[in-house]
Amino acid sequence: MMTRLRNPLITFLEKNDGHLTSQYIVTFCACICQFSSGLSFSWIIPSLNKVMSDEYPFKMSSDEASYLAIINQIGFVVGAVLSAHLMDVIGRKWTLVWTSLPMVASFLMISLSDFSKILLYVARVLGGIAEASATGIVGIYIAEIASPSIRGMLVNSINIAYMISYILMSLYGYYLSIQVTALVSLAFPILFLLTFTSMPESPYYLLMKKNTEEARRSLRLLRRRQDVELEACSLQADVDRQMSERGGYRQLFTIPANRRAICLMMCVKFLHLGTGFNAIGAYAQVLLDQERISAVWGMFIIGVFTLLSYIGGNFLLDRLGRQKLAVISSTTTTVCLFGISAFFLLRFYLHLDLSNLTWLLLVLIVCYFICYSGMATVINVFATELFSNSVKAEGTCLFMVIHGLGTMATTKYYQFTSDHVALFVPFVTFGLITLFGIFFFVFVMPETKGKTLEAIQVELKNKK
Repeated sequence: MMTRLRNPLITFLEKNDGHLTSQYIVTFCACICQFSSGLSFSWIIPSLNKVMSDEYPFKMSSDEASYLAIINQIGFVVGAVLSAHLMDVIGRKWTLVWTSLPMVASFLMISLSDFSKILLYVARVLGGIAEASATGIVGIYIAEIASPSIRGMLVNSINIAYMISYILMSLYGYYLSIQVTALVSLAFPILFLLTFTSMPESPYYLLMKKNTEEARRSLRLLRRRQDVELEACSLQADVDRQMSERGGYRQLFTIPANRRAICLMMCVKFLHLGTGFNAIGAYAQVLLDQERISAVWGMFIIGVFTLLSYIGGNFLLDRLGRQKLAVISSTTTTVCLFGISAFFLLRFYLHLDLSNLTWLLLVLIVCYFICYSGMATVINVFATELFSNSVKAEGTCLFMVIHGLGTMATTKYYQFTSDHVALFVPFVTFGLITLFGIFFFVFVMPETKGKTLEAIQVELKNKK
């Protein structure tokens, strides 16, 4: 009789040594999804100049290219609604597996875009659908499988995965053609499909579905020990209490704890979008080219320093705390944005010759991305901690829809104001919004460091 071969990943996870190793491995596999999403989103960075040059057979105008930069957000909104629904129907794990399919289709269509530029637009929409699922669900999945002591660090690893994809896309996307870049990128969602299907489902989701035995098995794999009964009972009580509250979009605003959570989340997301990160990131290579700075090495330097900042933020998040890190980050980001706007104001409005100071612009942009990374670290973790299980799907959906629409708005605002008003205007606007964020983080944002997800819900419920 033939013996069935076991998946070596499952065999490794089933060890009973009590270490945190399984949580790191599961997080790593989940982050391949976020990495693939980052490649999809940042594909536009090295490609924006190419589609407006003779290198692409269907040369686009600046206005046409600007829509290519934001049309993925239409897919993002669609993907937000779909994934928020699916995460409570088929589970967090299988929703993420589903994510890889439109991403595979997106990269395949980009590789065939020499036949029609319409394929690029369709591919960007499909990529946006996958990006929404990764952005919303990867963080929730990791937060629900992680121990409270390392939850912040593990959730922040999605930022690190994203930045690594940003760096790699900026490099190989610059040197390779649009089609070859897409084929190289295609390998990563396929790798995610091959690895993540073996990972355990979130124990929170399994307890929501009354699948107690499977939840215990998931906890044994994640905690690498057999004695999970106490934790399983505690999680069951937490889930039962949260699920006893009626779910739905109406309950987001009628139940006080949910209302506080959604108000906090909307403010945080507005401030996140208001930094202009998505817009500046999309146009960074174009901006560096305009200033005669080596775009490929400029983007590489930006990516490396930002990656190191995310890694540093990983250690500070559960030591310094969410609130303090957000205050420091928003303060320094504001200074950088006003510094960049001053540079362009002096050069283009007051007509000062700053041609010998282009290095200063690169330094300011690098510092902006470094400083922003602290706020991004906090916001992404904060988003996974606020919502009760009864409204987590609805809250996540609203969060991602706002993200998609806001990214479209800020990116188009950057393109329009920089092309038709003045290049310093979007940076001044982003700086003023981020300045407001300092006061929000000091006086309004609660601290969630070291608290269980249930403790955060109790605090929101009891807060007057």
